[in-house]
Amino acid sequence: MRRLVFLLLALSLAAAQCSMIVAEAEAAYEPYIGVSSVDCGAQHSEDFYADLSALAGDYERGADCFKEEGEPTKAIAYYLLAGEKYQVAADALCDTDYSLKMQLYISAGDSYRAAGDTDTARQIYESAETLYLAHMGTIPPSLNADVQGRLHELDYPVPGTIQDVKTSDEADWTPIAFAVIVMVGLGLVGVTILRKR
Repeated sequence: MRRLVFLLLALSLAAAQCSMIVAEAEAAYEPYIGVSSVDCGAQHSEDFYADLSALAGDYERGADCFKEEGEPTKAIAYYLLAGEKYQVAADALCDTDYSLKMQLYISAGDSYRAAGDTDTARQIYESAETLYLAHMGTIPPSLNADVQGRLHELDYPVPGTIQDVKTSDEADWTPIAFAVIVMVGLGLVGVTILRKR
């Protein structure tokens, strides 16, 4: 009984820690919570994009925490918020610092992908790619390589867990059967050649 109480107490403390990450972030960056778009014609403080990206980073940390604690619904919600804030932070750079803007787009795409929203993640990665093509001279090619890698991962996902692998009943045995037939055929050819000597 004591072990059960201790386990429940430990789990509630872990969940409280995740909530505290988010609560502290929202207290520190309260003016930015409702910001969902940027008007580049309006005057913004120098810290506008930095504060938005800091809030996004804290949302992402909170999402990671909730994911580790086995609360996928909360994790997804905070990954989505992180993606939105990263995207708005990137948009807030308007016509400056294209490398940082592209990095923020990549972070936004990563957050949306972590939330399972691969369509939005793809759109964000494609925005980053478009930004790179428009400003190749000022953005390192390595950032575009990162984007291309992420787009490739979306097109050709790798199973994340053993449960994603097909069972033997679902597996396509045709390639294996073809390989066995080829190996047997090569073996017969080899035996025939050795007998003729």
